[in-house]
Amino acid sequence: MNREVRGDQTILALPVNPEIYFVTGRRAPVRFFNSALGIVGNSDFRAVMQTIRDRPPRLVFHQPSDKYNTKFSDEIMVYARTNYELAESLGEFEFIVFGTKIFECVGKQEFRLRSFSTPKASRRTARARPGFP
Repeated sequence: MNREVRGDQTILALPVNPEIYFVTGRRAPVRFFNSALGIVGNSDFRAVMQTIRDRPPRLVFHQPSDKYNTKFSDEIMVYARTNYELAESLGEFEFIVFGTKIFECVGKQEFRLRSFSTPKASRRTARARPGFP
């Protein structure tokens, strides 16, 4: 977490997992802890989407099977999957990162994760560089 998300950056847990904010010490870009309760209409949804576009959370935690997913949280995840990259799935959770992640070689058979804040369209170029798997 500390490697991917600076202390001044936000994370988003959908549809509801407020303990993630507590455990990580990171803030949400929105004022609700449960999207089913915090986004109850189209105006709420538009405001949340504007916030996410203006100040994108660095990391999105999503639990697709949670009973609190709604059409609004589903639409947020469509946006996230379009503009973010799935970093990992663990159990019922997806971890989605804003920007690009690739590995760089730092020694014989040793790799470390390297993060970039590049638009999704230029990710192919970053991955195609010599020396990167």
